Amino acid sequence: MKLPKNLNYLRPLKTGTLFRIGDKGDGGYIVPRSSFKKINCIISFGLGDNFSFEQHAIKLNRKLKVTVYDHTINFYFFFFKIYKSIKRMFYFKSNFFNIYNKISILIRYFFFFRGNNIVHIQKKVTNNPKSTNEVNLSSIFSKYNKKNFIKN
Repeated sequence: MKLPKNLNYLRPLKTGTLFRIGDKGDGGYIVPRSSFKKINCIISFGLGDNFSFEQHAIKLNRKLKVTVYDHTINFYFFFFKIYKSIKRMFYFKSNFFNIYNKISILIRYFFFFRGNNIVHIQKKVTNNPKSTNEVNLSSIFSKYNKKNFIKN
């Protein structure tokens, strides 16, 4: 898919020094240090149960605004994971440490997304929004200036 000219600022640029933000697993990304210093907002598409990238980015820059679009994640998502781990204990496929980890992720989610600069928008990103629970990329990017970091 060819990127429209009005979104040219989203094209990757060749840069120098890179560093990691977030975990070495799914929640982490290697980004250019010079670019990260210039951004004022992170727009994230997809959250899951690993939001270490967003947490680390806020630690590096407290003034940074983080907006996450993910319609699949809410408190029920985390409660279901906890419930599933408890249920799996009866089949010896889980343990207290696993349950503890799931509960700590729920607590981190709850406190992290209570911040002033951090927003979790529970809307589905789609090309053709048909309800108030859906949004398209054009309407998302129209809300922000061009000093954003996009995380997929």
